[in-house]
Amino acid sequence: MQFIYPRRVEGVTLIETMIAVFVMSIVISAGLVSLNQVNRLSEKSREQALADFYLRAECEQLRALDWEDVQDLTEEINDYEDINPGDAYPALQSLTAARLSELNMTAAIKSTTLSSSGETGKNIFHITLNWSDNSGQLHEESRLLIITEGGLSAQ
Repeated sequence: MQFIYPRRVEGVTLIETMIAVFVMSIVISAGLVSLNQVNRLSEKSREQALADFYLRAECEQLRALDWEDVQDLTEEINDYEDINPGDAYPALQSLTAARLSELNMTAAIKSTTLSSSGETGKNIFHITLNWSDNSGQLHEESRLLIITEGGLSAQ
C-alpha cells in the first residue's frame, strides 16, 4: 500500500508527549512535596533552637541567684502548686508572660529540695517550654537543673 504523503520519521507522537507530561508532573509534584518537607523541618529546627536558647537563658538566670533567692523561689513554686494542684508554676525568670504569649509558648517550672542522708542544700528545677507549630502539632523541650548551696550546679 502506497501512502500519498510520505511518513515522517522525525518528531514526537501524541503518546510520547503524554508520557513526557506524566513524567514531568511526577517530578514537579515530588519537588513540591520535598520543598514542603524542607520548610517544615526548617521551622521545627528553628523553634527547637529558640526553645533551647530560652531554656539555657533560664538556667543561667537561676544559677545567678543567691541561695536565699533560690530557696524563696522554690517555696513560691511549691506554694503555687499547693494552691493550684495539677498546674505547674508558669512564670520564668528570663521570659515575661507577654513574651511567652508572643512566641506562642507556655512555660512550666517545678522545683523540689533534695535531702538525702541528712544532707541539705540541693534544689532541683525542672523547666519546660511547650509550643505548637503551624500544623498544630505540640512540641516540648525541657531542662533539669540542680543548684547546690555551695554554688556548684549541674545541668
